[in-house]
Amino acid sequence: MDSLKEQELLKRISQLEEKVAQLRVSRRVLIQLVERIEREKAELLQRAEREKRILKLQNARYARLIFERNRQLALLQNKQSQ
Repeated sequence: MDSLKEQELLKRISQLEEKVAQLRVSRRVLIQLVERIEREKAELLQRAEREKRILKLQNARYARLIFERNRQLALLQNKQSQ
């Protein structure tokens, strides 16, 4: 009877050791996934910031162009009204 209980306990220990090994693998996989997601997030943020700067520059150029055209139009209207 003692031998049977010992065998059951050894079997249970073996099962638990296997579960621990699986959990370690799962943990490593999850950590790798989190690291990959963090890298992708950082890359996306960097791209978004770069695009924001480009759009801001384009917007400023466009605003200057509109302002200059409006100024020219005002000058032409002044000349025509004189």
